[in-house]
Amino acid sequence: MSQPTPETPGEAAELDARGRSGLLHDKVAVVTGAARGMGEQTARLFAREGAAVHLWDILPAVHGVAASIVQSGAEATGVEVDTTDVAGVEAAVRGALAEHGRIDILVNCAGIAPQAPFLEMDDAFRDRVLAVNLIGTCNCCKAVLPSMIARKCGRVVNFSSVTGPVSIMSGGSAYAMSKSGVSALTKALAVEMGPHGITVNAVLPGAVATPLLIDYFTGQGMDAQAVFEEMAAVIPLGHVAQPEEVAGACLLLVSDYASYVTGVELIVDGGVCLPEK
Repeated sequence: MSQPTPETPGEAAELDARGRSGLLHDKVAVVTGAARGMGEQTARLFAREGAAVHLWDILPAVHGVAASIVQSGAEATGVEVDTTDVAGVEAAVRGALAEHGRIDILVNCAGIAPQAPFLEMDDAFRDRVLAVNLIGTCNCCKAVLPSMIARKCGRVVNFSSVTGPVSIMSGGSAYAMSKSGVSALTKALAVEMGPHGITVNAVLPGAVATPLLIDYFTGQGMDAQAVFEEMAAVIPLGHVAQPEEVAGACLLLVSDYASYVTGVELIVDGGVCLPEK
């Protein structure tokens, strides 16, 4: 007996119900951490590719980002939500389902990256990093996945990092623990969700010129642009990533081109982890 074949990428490029074409035509996506940086650029790219996007963030600025996407002719909704708050996440999921009837894509980008030497960080510091980066990702997956299981399809992309799963930096133990946990969660969910037709993958960015990183360098009294130029000298591709470049990796993983890809950790670091030192 022949097996049914999934929709091909060519078919996915047909005009959607709103008269646009794109890899994500007629899809509904949730992107967390979407008020700025990689989450914002991922949401904007998904919207350009035809998806109706729900942007989640703890920052009120998420509403302005959503409004600018709508002004461009795409479909977007901004929602203030703290991903560490289970009740808030569940309410945001109910809102998306009430509006669209389904969630096809979940991208867990919300995260923080404070630094502190291991012996100097207190429990509250450690727990906050783990709560936002790991538990927040877990909360969103747990709230969204049942609706995907019911429809026997879905795409999940979790933001891990090269820091932790691949490399390490001094003062980054809490962050490394959290992102290693995200990578492990991604693989576990890929195994459990596979029978339901759901793929679960992770992107592992290296250095990215996000507002978060720029604010960190500025707060340390450093010239962020000068630091980026110094970092670029050891990156094979010769530059620190822009948030849009990581968004492109997310688009690949949620598109029909990656229909048979699951449990993958896609490193997006310009090759910086490759050279032996």
